[in-house]
Amino acid sequence: MSTHVRLDDALRTSGLLTPAELERAEALARSRDIALPRAAVALGLLAEDQFLEPAADGAQLEVSTPTEEDADPEVVALLPFDELLKQCALPLRREGDDTLVVAFAAPPGAGLLTRLARLSGLTIRPTLASAPRVRRILGRIAGDGGESPSRAATQDPSGVTAFFRHLTSGISLGASEIRFEPGPAALRVRYRRNGSMMEVENA
Repeated sequence: MSTHVRLDDALRTSGLLTPAELERAEALARSRDIALPRAAVALGLLAEDQFLEPAADGAQLEVSTPTEEDADPEVVALLPFDELLKQCALPLRREGDDTLVVAFAAPPGAGLLTRLARLSGLTIRPTLASAPRVRRILGRIAGDGGESPSRAATQDPSGVTAFFRHLTSGISLGASEIRFEPGPAALRVRYRRNGSMMEVENA
């Protein structure tokens, strides 16, 4: 079962929403093709972090509320930034010599924890944080002071940095698809949102 479904089901059974509120959130989630918790937050029915409690309880995880000040660049650099974007995950801190605490937007599976442990050389202790919160912090890291989140980006700012910029921008806007379309004289970039393509760059 996908993480998306687990979070949706956790909210449905949590009792946080009345039947009428749940029906409104379900309708918005279907029309925009977004997760049910995100729809409830968009409607003002839940606070950003509120829906995490039932999911965290079911997965036996603690809830984190990281801020931009919590994002230590040295700790974030322990995992590949593209993997963090893909998984919507944020390394928070090291515990002792062998443990890395990572906030995830959804309960991670054993396979993901094993892969991140292999990439970092550390045991991963997961916590749960809201997806919008994690995305905002990752987006800030990607564009902070013009610094690239990876060595590759500093070596190729015209390509890799632009890729990360559009990736984080697309995620924050809720895009379901990002298209990079090279032309003879310009690069066209389009996002798919709510079933429609919108052009965001042609330069």
